[in-house]
Amino acid sequence: MSTVFDNDEAARYEAAVQAFLAGEYDAERFMALRLQHGVYGQRQEGVQMVRVKIPGGVLNAEQLLAI
Repeated sequence: MSTVFDNDEAARYEAAVQAFLAGEYDAERFMALRLQHGVYGQRQEGVQMVRVKIPGGVLNAEQLLAI
């Protein structure tokens, strides 16, 4: 694990969010994308849970501090 954060993946998710907000993606398509990125809706309005991907379940100190 040489990187703490995947900038490319974050950029792809940001592009998907912008496409959804612009009406380019319907709710069903966007839901599939956000679930793939670990973003889950909660019962409270406007609240999301974000799951953190930890390949192999191992973190170094720098990665833990970044979270």
